Amino acid sequence: MVRVVSVRFLLLALGWCLMLWMPASFAHEGHAHTPVNMKSALELALKTADDYTRAAPPFAAEPLAASWRGLPQSAASLVENGIGYYRVQVVNTATAELLLLKITLDGDIATAELEPLGADN
Repeated sequence: MVRVVSVRFLLLALGWCLMLWMPASFAHEGHAHTPVNMKSALELALKTADDYTRAAPPFAAEPLAASWRGLPQSAASLVENGIGYYRVQVVNTATAELLLLKITLDGDIATAELEPLGADN
């Protein structure tokens, strides 16, 4: 009797552990599991600018101009290396604008802003 109860308890406990663990593992599907470094943050910023030409970014109703596609690596630069994030700017001289992105170490775009190029950038 005690052995049957113990086995049932273990199976029940194992089932609960699996139920609690599975949603967390699915929630991170498709994300990079290694932290983003400076080089990959710059690459991600260029890719994000390119992606925003196909679908409207969170800050605009329309996609960005086609001139944001295929910008050279030199268009992206690190503005800030903060705790848990990188702030990267992508400059498009054709539109005289810059895209400012806050990229978390998980590779998520936390904020995105489009600003005109000026003396203070």
